Amino acid sequence: MFNDLLKRPDKNLEEIETLLKKEILKVQESHNVKESLFGSNGADIKFLLQSYPSLFWSLWKFMDKKHLEKAPCSIDPITKALDKDGIYIIENFLTSQEVQTLVKLWNHEFDALPPLTPEQEQKALRNRFYFETSAEKNIAIGSTYDGRKRVIFSPKKHMPSEIQNQFYKDTRINEIVARYLRLDHVEPSAAIVEHFFAPDYYRNNDLWHIDNLSDQFKVMVILEDMKENDGPFKFIRRTHKIKKRYQDRYYKMYAINGMTTQEHNHFEDSFAKVKKAELGVLKAGDIVLFDTKIHHSFNYAYDGGSRKDMVLYFDHQPTLKNTILFHIDQYLNFGLR
Repeated sequence: MFNDLLKRPDKNLEEIETLLKKEILKVQESHNVKESLFGSNGADIKFLLQSYPSLFWSLWKFMDKKHLEKAPCSIDPITKALDKDGIYIIENFLTSQEVQTLVKLWNHEFDALPPLTPEQEQKALRNRFYFETSAEKNIAIGSTYDGRKRVIFSPKKHMPSEIQNQFYKDTRINEIVARYLRLDHVEPSAAIVEHFFAPDYYRNNDLWHIDNLSDQFKVMVILEDMKENDGPFKFIRRTHKIKKRYQDRYYKMYAINGMTTQEHNHFEDSFAKVKKAELGVLKAGDIVLFDTKIHHSFNYAYDGGSRKDMVLYFDHQPTLKNTILFHIDQYLNFGLR
């Protein structure tokens, strides 16, 4: 039946939508996407979603609704605040001793990084970062114009003991994220230590963007007191809820690059000016929990200081939407680039 609907030049989107919603419910019950139409006709469905925005958003809302209906009813105050605002700051979450333990790890990782050679600098200019990859960690160093360095640890077995003890054995953060995503259990899939410093050349700070369209979550752990001009965190509350006025932009992100939205995820400068942006000048030991659809902007360190932080990634979590849409993301880019 589905193949017959696809072959019709005058596609009946209502029939297709009804059929796909039934398949979504089957996947939710069976937890087996491969045995559904999304498994057998993934490329066809991907093409439909890249071609018909109304179908995409209807299924998006349906998957969100069904996932929430299966979730536990009890909602704690932090989850309620995250549902409303998409972001939540907990001050003094870490003790000074816990901060110092993570700062030692931070110092160890960045002290070990040599300056970029001219050849490596050219690679950073061409590719945004200079990358080095090993089994234990990945390194990403920005160019002299960029002012950013990152060391990325993934998966869990390669995490340093400091990270394992603080963010795996201590489950407080994981429990908050699990409640927000309405899942039984989550753990970070990656941990990144970051260094933001003043680039050699001034750059505009208002680089407004989202990180991801999927049901993904991040937790920023502040390791050094921020100053207003040294790497604060700008954000706009409640922008994690996809409003009609920017649905078209989000749909373009999805149609070109799927759920990960690594391209076209930045907004023009004027995009944020009509909203109330907040500046998070945070202290060591504070944490910022946020949905990756929140509109935010990183800021360079311009007063000779720096920003030391760590970011925990909770990506590819098995929500209903992620399970289905990530499966068909292997069928990308039908001539859309």
